[in-house]
Amino acid sequence: MTDISALQAVLGSYDPLPEDQRARLFRSMERFRLSQSRQEEIDRVLDLALAFEIAVSEKGDNAPPSWKVSVRAAQLIGGPLAERKENRTRVSALNELRNQATHGGTLKVSRVIRLSHRFYAKVSISTSCL
Repeated sequence: MTDISALQAVLGSYDPLPEDQRARLFRSMERFRLSQSRQEEIDRVLDLALAFEIAVSEKGDNAPPSWKVSVRAAQLIGGPLAERKENRTRVSALNELRNQATHGGTLKVSRVIRLSHRFYAKVSISTSCL
């Protein structure tokens, strides 16, 4: 069951954001949506990895993508150090799958994708509250 007031509060938190940041987050959310509907695992991995990267990247940022995405996503969610480390490992696993997908490796993705989908929802909500 969906809590409409909670959903409205989350959506309302995007309104005060600058237009470019809001557009970037909505583009990220669209990639997340696509990752949910793709039939091929490789497409699901690529769209989900892009969703994370778009959500936590900034203009002119030269940090290595896999490091940047995993560290920033874990920082956004926060929590105790052990939890942040676990979240960083989770996103790093997704980025490793992304690398395998783009370089022709064999993918075993079901558990990583499932966990990453749940984690992305937390990241996107945290990003809107910056």
